Amino acid sequence: MKNYTARTIISGYKLKSSLKGMTLVGVPYLANRQTSIKVTYKGVNMVIDYNSTLFHKELFKDKWNPTRLYTLYYYEWLPNYNQKTFF
Repeated sequence: MKNYTARTIISGYKLKSSLKGMTLVGVPYLANRQTSIKVTYKGVNMVIDYNSTLFHKELFKDKWNPTRLYTLYYYEWLPNYNQKTFF
């Protein structure tokens, strides 16, 4: 399991208008079947695994090395899985 400390939580409408009303966290790792990610934000923990839904992915230029790119994967912050399975 990888550990990641998030600095900010992002409103979904800032990324795409279709994500309005969602709160997202940007993680530089993609969750797959072998590894899960433990995300910490202000003392609250959340685990992202292969069941977590990837909502958005975006490439950015590195601030110190402009020829290098990195990818952020956006997942919903503290999703309510029970509500999503009932409806």
